[in-house]
Amino acid sequence: MRWIALLILVLMGGIHAQADVLSHATMETEYDGMQLLVEAMWYKVPAMDVIEASVTVKGPSDTYVYPVFFLRYPDGETTEIALSPVEGEDCLGEVDTVSVKFYIWCHDFGGWSIFMFSEENVFERIGRTKLDYPVGEWAVIVVDKDTDTVVAELPLYVAISKSAGRPKSKRFSAEID
Repeated sequence: MRWIALLILVLMGGIHAQADVLSHATMETEYDGMQLLVEAMWYKVPAMDVIEASVTVKGPSDTYVYPVFFLRYPDGETTEIALSPVEGEDCLGEVDTVSVKFYIWCHDFGGWSIFMFSEENVFERIGRTKLDYPVGEWAVIVVDKDTDTVVAELPLYVAISKSAGRPKSKRFSAEID
């Protein structure tokens, strides 16, 4: 079982340079006295899609935050389990940037499942949507793990170009006060 996870990691790492970016979004916000930059990028790699999300502290801060990430689908549902950054690299204030990756896989029987790699290097499903196509407004939701307060909601828009028949890239930027 570990060799399957290792194979997927090798494939993901080796083809990241060939990734086809479908959507990219950024926003600046403030939380608990910290100036934050939230970014998300949705890209396509062979066999699956990936959403990479990060939060970066802009400037010095005396505050510490442990963010976790959820993903909201265009149908309004969200992932069932929060995605946490790697332990030891999960505290904003101790590190400048924390990041996570959501892996999205289409089912032959319809719908899309969202996966993560667990600490045991197991590919675990954390959510599922029954959408035929992953089009519309998705959102990366960043939550303070200690207080369950929403730090940011970053919209990430994906559309399909009728002429090409595949999702087209779109850049989106938002700001929350």
